[in-house]
Amino acid sequence: MEPLYVALVAFPLVGLAVGFLLGRRSSEGAERARTLEAELDAQRAVLEQVQAEKHSALEDLARARSEAEGYRERVVQHFYGTSDQLRSLTLRYRELFEHLADGARELCPETVGALQAGLEAPALGSGSAEAEARPESEAPVEPLPAPEGEVSKAPGQTPF
Repeated sequence: MEPLYVALVAFPLVGLAVGFLLGRRSSEGAERARTLEAELDAQRAVLEQVQAEKHSALEDLARARSEAEGYRERVVQHFYGTSDQLRSLTLRYRELFEHLADGARELCPETVGALQAGLEAPALGSGSAEAEARPESEAPVEPLPAPEGEVSKAPGQTPF
């Protein structure tokens, strides 16, 4: 084949390709396509950032849950220890009481009856029973007078 024929075929093909590319770049559709591609790239970047933040938040949540569970376990263990210590303290107080009661029986047999009667009284009485048990001669407690230079304040009153 002759170079003239090759040139006659190649030059128009190159011209068409260059014209096609220039036409595409300068057309209104190409500008819109470039704008949309730029917006799509921006949206992809935002999506990646949001996904990274979500992943980070989920990791923080898992860490916080783990810490809360560890704290809860420490609280449970603390209260188990407190319970054991209170039980031990109760047993030691019972031993002390029994020791004191045995000593009172051995050393003061004449007062055991009076002590026993006092122990049989209810420890927590109702308010009306306490009022009934109070002797008539017992008056309500009055506040002490204020020292010199201080303003006395009765309950429910302001000093000014």
